[in-house]
Amino acid sequence: METVPKSPSFTVVKIDGFLKLALPEGSNKDHPITNPMGPHAPPLHGLKLTKMLVAIADGDLMRDTQMEFCQAMKNAGQTVEMIVSEDVEHCFHTNEFAIEEDEHTAVQASNLVDVIDRFIKDC
Repeated sequence: METVPKSPSFTVVKIDGFLKLALPEGSNKDHPITNPMGPHAPPLHGLKLTKMLVAIADGDLMRDTQMEFCQAMKNAGQTVEMIVSEDVEHCFHTNEFAIEEDEHTAVQASNLVDVIDRFIKDC
């Protein structure tokens, strides 16, 4: 897999800080809340889930983990649709300034909204 480019707005330090706030004290990145494929997570096989859509930005620091999650869910017999938005970062679709000022970001955000709209209608 390619190396994910560095992001000025979403860094490993920020991710670690968010995890410290969200997880029980003493937990690490392998906690089942943040790593459903990890050693402490319950098995994914046998879950009764509806189909899911996973949206991934290819410039997201968590991209590889998100793709691993999709594959693990597929391996567990779940129906997973994945959309990968090209040349954008984490939460690009919520960055109003980027959408207004950068045509590529605007197109990727519009495409993502279209996929979400279609997915919801198909459900």
